[in-house]
Amino acid sequence: MVVSGAFAYEQEFIDAHKRMYTNEMTKYAQVADYQPEALVTREQAAKFFVAFDRVVMGRDMETMMYCVYSDDTSFDATLA
Repeated sequence: MVVSGAFAYEQEFIDAHKRMYTNEMTKYAQVADYQPEALVTREQAAKFFVAFDRVVMGRDMETMMYCVYSDDTSFDATLA
């Protein structure tokens, strides 16, 4: 177990975070910066799931489906 700030992380989580960073599934190099305890937005979750599908499952979500949302004008464009 590794302590970072007020939280303790198991080695398994640290290794998973390292794989995510290596595969560009997160921009945060350090676990503490990643903030795994924080809430995520719908856009952040979608970006993570698409990256997971691309890196781990080997699929390209861009060609698999197209979603339309009624509130798409409020999306965070930096997550695209």
